[in-house]
Amino acid sequence: MGLDPENWMSHLQADIRVIDSYIPGSHDASAYLIGNRDADLRNEAVGAITQCGSYTAQLNAGSRYFDMRCVPHGDDGTIYMKRADYLFQSLEDVLKQIYKFHLSHPEEFFFLDFDFDGDLVLSSKIADIVESILAVPKLAYGHVETTCGGYNTALTWQTLRDKKAPFICVWSLGGSGRYWQAKNSAIYIDLYDSFDQKTPEQIIQSLDSMLAAWVKEYDPTVHFGPDGKPLDNNTGKLVASQLVNTPKWSPITNPGNRDLVALDTFHNWLFTKTPGSNLGIVKLDFINVGYKRELIEHIIMMNKFATPPNLPPLTEPIYYQDKIRLRTQDNHYVCQTWEGESTITVGPIHIPAPSPFVSDMKRQCRLTLVDTPTEACNFILRDYDFSPVKPLPYSGNLAADTQDAHGNFRMIPVGVQPTGIQALPENTTISANLDLGGLLYWGVSWDGANNQETFAFFDPNNMSNDGQLFNGSRVLVRAMLNATDNNFLKAFDAFAEGTVRLLPFAGDGLADALRKDPSHQIFWTIGKDPNREEVPRLFAASPGTLLADEFVIELVPGAGPRRTTDLLGTIENIVKALTNSGS
Repeated sequence: MGLDPENWMSHLQADIRVIDSYIPGSHDASAYLIGNRDADLRNEAVGAITQCGSYTAQLNAGSRYFDMRCVPHGDDGTIYMKRADYLFQSLEDVLKQIYKFHLSHPEEFFFLDFDFDGDLVLSSKIADIVESILAVPKLAYGHVETTCGGYNTALTWQTLRDKKAPFICVWSLGGSGRYWQAKNSAIYIDLYDSFDQKTPEQIIQSLDSMLAAWVKEYDPTVHFGPDGKPLDNNTGKLVASQLVNTPKWSPITNPGNRDLVALDTFHNWLFTKTPGSNLGIVKLDFINVGYKRELIEHIIMMNKFATPPNLPPLTEPIYYQDKIRLRTQDNHYVCQTWEGESTITVGPIHIPAPSPFVSDMKRQCRLTLVDTPTEACNFILRDYDFSPVKPLPYSGNLAADTQDAHGNFRMIPVGVQPTGIQALPENTTISANLDLGGLLYWGVSWDGANNQETFAFFDPNNMSNDGQLFNGSRVLVRAMLNATDNNFLKAFDAFAEGTVRLLPFAGDGLADALRKDPSHQIFWTIGKDPNREEVPRLFAASPGTLLADEFVIELVPGAGPRRTTDLLGTIENIVKALTNSGS
């Protein structure tokens, strides 16, 4: 069934103290692509990207602590999110994402760490925005110890639930007269020690040393350093472990490269931690990338739960020939686009012509992402033998490399078709464009389909699961590219080299790091259009699950030929039974 990363906090044992809990968090949570071409190109060029999904996507992946760095900008002083000197979305935009998620997940809690340089005027302006979007009654104050102004070590999840206050805010400055504000240095210790100048091994050595010195209970005794000066009292506070290997920003040493280089070291260290270990909040970069799933799940499962934090039972099965949609972690939908024709007008004559953006069929019929599902987001899944209506399962077998293997399918777009001089035949299938790094497009006839047009679903929580798919199941999508060759390097050379530069956090050096993955399987991942980099595209290009994106499969309401087919079959069986009984 698997962990439910969207709702895991709703299962927490209520009487457990927050300081005894384990929380995955997002380091530089705002530093992701925002859909503004100029800003995205600049932020990628300087190496300022540290996340590959929006706040919604990070929340869906299980993150509950957010490192939120704010700065005023422009003549009107609009508050933007930043990393170093580089701007991203506005504070209002990101808070609206968080609040929208809260409305559909009312039992979850959110740790919001507001960091900014400025005076109390700026502090008050930020606080006004927070109150206007998150609603004052929902801003927690139970984390503040009233007598000394520090952290309330007695705070439990039950207290927060009773107060119906899911937003726990900490502040880089002293409060601006709001009861829910608390200075961050009084609430938690940020475990960081020039990590941008250390190796991954040195980072975990520093973390081990600092975590060993963590004292959870408040000790009012004043301690003095070797110079005789009083030390900061860091007892009785939360801790945030920065498990990050990214530079502050760098156009040379890309954050994506550094993050992947540290993967094995960080993974091995984190898995030495068990329930009861000193760890606290764990800040991570690139929360949504495939190789972080296991780390996030381990952090979450170190907690004590009243009920298992598993996905709810799904009951509506998916069949071959059902009409389905695929939704991303940040609630966008995979969608067909037709960019094939424009019109040249010469006097009274209108002449159809290819799109000025693209030059051939493989480039015209692409897949993209949209905010709201339309008919163009609908697809029909067919088995290799085309016609049977039967239950659609997860593949569960990474060695199943033939077109007729368990769970394999081809994907037919519906709802949008080109017309005129470039009309396509019925049952046109989704395919991978080998010339553009595995870019997914549609335009191959059923009869001409092969491994490039054959796919399979895998369960991200259990790759060997070969059970039934349901409406709401989470999936990774594997392509059968080069499957029968069983040759990872060949597949990598053909696809990943051309696509790595299009991924939303990767630098040129990431290709070398990817070669460490021994898998030969190719999965779907989200990148950018080679011709128009502001447009999101789907690629069959992730080597193994390393960079694979997760989707939710949804049954289009009221669709699915099995309803008619099942009814006809039932009637046919009844007629046969009556005939036999009368003979």
